[in-house]
Amino acid sequence: MSEASSTVSLTTARPDRQDRQDLENDVHFFDIAVPETDDWEAWLAYADLLIGAGDLRGEAIRLEHRCESGDGDQAQLAAVYEEVERRLGLDGLREDGSWQFTSDIFGCPCSLDQLDELDAFQFPNLKELDLSQADFNATSYELFSALADSSVLPQLEQLSIGNLTIDQADCEGDPLATLAELAPRFAHLDLHVDDVIDIEGADEEEVDRVLSRFGLSQALR
Repeated sequence: MSEASSTVSLTTARPDRQDRQDLENDVHFFDIAVPETDDWEAWLAYADLLIGAGDLRGEAIRLEHRCESGDGDQAQLAAVYEEVERRLGLDGLREDGSWQFTSDIFGCPCSLDQLDELDAFQFPNLKELDLSQADFNATSYELFSALADSSVLPQLEQLSIGNLTIDQADCEGDPLATLAELAPRFAHLDLHVDDVIDIEGADEEEVDRVLSRFGLSQALR
Protein backbone atom coordinates (compact mmCIF):
# COMPACT_ATOMS: atom_id res chain seq x y z
CA MET A 1 0.00 0.00 0.00
CA SER A 2 1.30 3.45 -0.81
CA GLU A 3 1.36 6.45 1.48
CA ALA A 4 -0.54 8.41 -1.15
CA SER A 5 -3.62 6.42 -0.23
CA SER A 6 -3.04 7.27 3.46
CA THR A 7 -2.92 3.61 4.40
CA VAL A 8 -0.32 1.49 6.16
CA SER A 9 0.25 -2.20 5.69
CA LEU A 10 1.21 -2.80 9.32
CA THR A 11 -1.72 -3.77 11.52
CA THR A 12 -0.41 -2.45 14.82
CA ALA A 13 -1.85 1.00 15.44
CA ARG A 14 -3.78 1.39 18.66
CA PRO A 15 -7.51 2.12 18.35
CA ASP A 16 -8.68 5.12 20.37
CA ARG A 17 -11.20 4.69 23.20
CA GLN A 18 -14.25 5.02 20.94
CA ASP A 19 -12.83 2.54 18.40
CA ARG A 20 -12.18 0.13 21.27
CA GLN A 21 -15.73 0.50 22.56
CA ASP A 22 -17.12 -0.02 19.06
CA LEU A 23 -15.09 -3.20 18.75
CA GLU A 24 -16.36 -4.51 22.06
CA ASN A 25 -19.95 -3.75 21.10
CA ASP A 26 -19.93 -4.72 17.44
CA VAL A 27 -17.53 -7.62 16.94
CA HIS A 28 -16.69 -8.85 20.45
CA PHE A 29 -13.04 -8.03 19.81
CA PHE A 30 -11.90 -8.97 23.29
CA ASP A 31 -14.26 -11.88 23.99
CA ILE A 32 -12.54 -14.71 22.08
CA ALA A 33 -9.17 -16.06 23.20
CA VAL A 34 -6.42 -16.00 20.57
CA PRO A 35 -4.74 -19.41 19.99
CA GLU A 36 -1.32 -19.68 21.58
CA THR A 37 -0.02 -21.96 18.86
CA ASP A 38 0.96 -21.90 15.19
CA ASP A 39 -1.23 -24.92 14.49
CA TRP A 40 -3.67 -24.15 11.67
CA GLU A 41 -6.40 -26.36 13.15
CA ALA A 42 -6.59 -24.12 16.21
CA TRP A 43 -6.53 -20.95 14.13
CA LEU A 44 -9.25 -22.21 11.79
CA ALA A 45 -11.44 -23.04 14.80
CA TYR A 46 -10.72 -19.52 16.06
CA ALA A 47 -11.69 -18.18 12.62
CA ASP A 48 -15.05 -19.94 12.85
CA LEU A 49 -15.72 -18.30 16.22
CA LEU A 50 -14.81 -14.88 14.80
CA ILE A 51 -17.01 -15.39 11.75
CA GLY A 52 -19.85 -16.43 14.03
CA ALA A 53 -19.38 -13.17 15.96
CA GLY A 54 -19.47 -11.14 12.75
CA ASP A 55 -15.75 -10.40 12.93
CA LEU A 56 -14.07 -10.03 9.52
CA ARG A 57 -10.77 -11.23 10.94
CA GLY A 58 -12.17 -14.75 10.74
CA GLU A 59 -12.48 -14.48 6.97
CA ALA A 60 -8.93 -13.11 6.83
CA ILE A 61 -7.63 -16.18 8.64
CA ARG A 62 -9.52 -18.51 6.28
CA LEU A 63 -8.13 -16.67 3.24
CA GLU A 64 -4.60 -16.71 4.63
CA HIS A 65 -4.86 -20.47 5.14
CA ARG A 66 -6.00 -20.95 1.55
CA CYS A 67 -3.16 -18.75 0.29
CA GLU A 68 -0.61 -20.74 2.26
CA SER A 69 -2.11 -23.92 0.82
CA GLY A 70 -1.67 -22.54 -2.69
CA ASP A 71 -5.39 -22.15 -3.33
CA GLY A 72 -5.97 -18.54 -2.35
CA ASP A 73 -6.04 -15.08 -3.87
CA GLN A 74 -3.38 -12.77 -2.40
CA ALA A 75 -5.15 -9.69 -3.74
CA GLN A 76 -8.39 -10.73 -2.04
CA LEU A 77 -6.51 -11.40 1.20
CA ALA A 78 -4.90 -7.96 1.06
CA ALA A 79 -8.28 -6.36 0.45
CA VAL A 80 -9.82 -8.15 3.44
CA TYR A 81 -6.96 -7.12 5.73
CA GLU A 82 -7.29 -3.55 4.48
CA GLU A 83 -10.97 -3.60 5.39
CA VAL A 84 -10.17 -5.10 8.81
CA GLU A 85 -7.66 -2.32 9.42
CA ARG A 86 -10.19 0.28 8.31
CA ARG A 87 -12.82 -1.06 10.72
CA LEU A 88 -10.33 -1.11 13.59
CA GLY A 89 -9.09 2.40 12.88
CA LEU A 90 -5.65 1.13 11.85
CA ASP A 91 -5.66 2.25 8.26
CA GLY A 92 -3.67 5.45 8.22
CA LEU A 93 -0.59 7.36 9.17
CA ARG A 94 -1.80 10.44 11.02
CA GLU A 95 -1.76 13.69 9.09
CA ASP A 96 0.71 15.21 11.56
CA GLY A 97 3.25 12.53 10.67
CA SER A 98 2.83 10.54 13.88
CA TRP A 99 2.07 6.87 14.33
CA GLN A 100 1.43 4.77 17.43
CA PHE A 101 0.90 1.05 17.77
CA THR A 102 0.77 -1.75 20.32
CA SER A 103 -0.07 -5.29 19.20
CA ASP A 104 -1.31 -6.81 15.97
CA ILE A 105 -4.97 -7.14 14.94
CA PHE A 106 -5.28 -10.41 16.87
CA GLY A 107 -3.83 -8.92 20.07
CA CYS A 108 -0.58 -10.88 19.72
CA PRO A 109 2.92 -9.48 20.33
CA CYS A 110 4.49 -7.83 17.30
CA SER A 111 7.40 -9.32 15.43
CA LEU A 112 10.47 -7.18 14.80
CA ASP A 113 10.01 -8.09 11.13
CA GLN A 114 7.08 -5.69 11.13
CA LEU A 115 9.49 -2.80 11.66
CA ASP A 116 10.94 -3.60 8.24
CA GLU A 117 7.62 -2.50 6.77
CA LEU A 118 8.29 1.00 8.11
CA ASP A 119 10.26 1.78 5.01
CA ALA A 120 11.48 5.35 4.47
CA PHE A 121 10.55 5.20 0.78
CA GLN A 122 6.97 4.17 1.56
CA PHE A 123 6.52 6.55 4.51
CA PRO A 124 8.58 9.71 3.90
CA ASN A 125 6.24 11.79 6.09
CA LEU A 126 6.61 9.66 9.21
CA LYS A 127 8.15 11.96 11.82
CA GLU A 128 6.96 10.71 15.23
CA LEU A 129 6.91 7.03 16.16
CA ASP A 130 5.43 5.92 19.48
CA LEU A 131 6.28 2.36 20.50
CA SER A 132 5.96 3.01 24.23
CA GLN A 133 2.87 0.80 24.53
CA ALA A 134 4.00 -1.76 21.97
CA ASP A 135 4.34 -5.43 22.85
CA PHE A 136 7.14 -7.12 20.89
CA ASN A 137 8.27 -10.72 20.98
CA ALA A 138 11.83 -9.44 21.43
CA THR A 139 14.03 -8.00 24.16
CA SER A 140 14.36 -4.27 24.71
CA TYR A 141 17.89 -4.42 23.32
CA GLU A 142 16.77 -6.27 20.18
CA LEU A 143 14.12 -3.60 19.57
CA PHE A 144 16.56 -0.74 20.17
CA SER A 145 19.10 -2.34 17.85
CA ALA A 146 16.49 -2.92 15.13
CA LEU A 147 15.39 0.72 15.37
CA ALA A 148 19.02 1.82 15.04
CA ASP A 149 19.15 0.00 11.69
CA SER A 150 15.72 1.14 10.49
CA SER A 151 15.59 3.15 7.27
CA VAL A 152 13.06 5.56 8.83
CA LEU A 153 15.24 6.45 11.81
CA PRO A 154 17.11 9.35 10.12
CA GLN A 155 13.82 11.10 9.25
CA LEU A 156 12.24 10.72 12.70
CA GLU A 157 12.02 13.78 14.92
CA GLN A 158 10.58 11.97 17.95
CA LEU A 159 10.72 8.36 19.11
CA SER A 160 9.10 6.88 22.22
CA ILE A 161 9.87 3.43 23.57
CA GLY A 162 8.80 1.64 26.74
CA ASN A 163 12.09 0.39 28.21
CA LEU A 164 15.76 0.67 27.43
CA THR A 165 17.46 -2.33 28.98
CA ILE A 166 20.67 -3.94 27.77
CA ASP A 167 21.92 -7.15 29.37
CA GLN A 168 25.26 -8.76 28.71
CA ALA A 169 23.51 -11.93 27.58
CA ASP A 170 21.63 -9.93 24.93
CA CYS A 171 24.49 -7.99 23.37
CA GLU A 172 27.28 -10.57 23.90
CA GLY A 173 29.60 -7.81 25.05
CA ASP A 174 29.80 -4.88 27.42
CA PRO A 175 26.29 -3.38 27.77
CA LEU A 176 27.52 0.18 28.38
CA ALA A 177 29.83 0.02 25.36
CA THR A 178 26.91 -1.29 23.32
CA LEU A 179 24.80 1.67 24.40
CA ALA A 180 27.63 4.04 23.45
CA GLU A 181 27.77 2.40 20.02
CA LEU A 182 24.02 2.67 19.35
CA ALA A 183 23.27 6.05 20.96
CA PRO A 184 24.80 8.27 18.22
CA ARG A 185 22.24 7.00 15.72
CA PHE A 186 19.47 8.55 17.84
CA ALA A 187 21.24 11.84 18.55
CA HIS A 188 19.25 13.82 15.97
CA LEU A 189 15.83 13.16 17.55
CA ASP A 190 13.91 13.48 20.80
CA LEU A 191 14.15 10.04 22.38
CA HIS A 192 11.72 9.26 25.19
CA VAL A 193 11.89 6.18 27.40
CA ASP A 194 8.63 5.86 29.32
CA ASP A 195 9.69 3.29 31.87
CA VAL A 196 12.98 1.65 32.84
CA ILE A 197 16.52 2.44 31.75
CA ASP A 198 18.72 -0.40 32.95
CA ILE A 199 22.17 -1.05 31.51
CA GLU A 200 23.70 -4.09 33.20
CA GLY A 201 26.87 -3.35 35.10
CA ALA A 202 26.52 0.45 34.82
CA ASP A 203 25.20 2.87 37.38
CA GLU A 204 22.93 5.81 36.61
CA GLU A 205 25.80 8.29 36.45
CA GLU A 206 27.68 6.21 33.88
CA VAL A 207 24.57 5.83 31.74
CA ASP A 208 23.84 9.56 31.93
CA ARG A 209 27.42 10.31 30.90
CA VAL A 210 27.08 8.22 27.75
CA LEU A 211 23.66 9.59 26.85
CA SER A 212 24.56 13.23 27.50
CA ARG A 213 27.48 12.87 25.10
CA PHE A 214 24.88 12.62 22.32
CA GLY A 215 22.33 15.07 23.73
CA LEU A 216 19.99 12.30 24.86
CA SER A 217 20.15 12.55 28.63
CA GLN A 218 17.47 15.20 29.10
CA ALA A 219 15.12 13.60 26.58
CA LEU A 220 15.12 10.38 28.59
CA ARG A 221 13.79 12.01 31.74
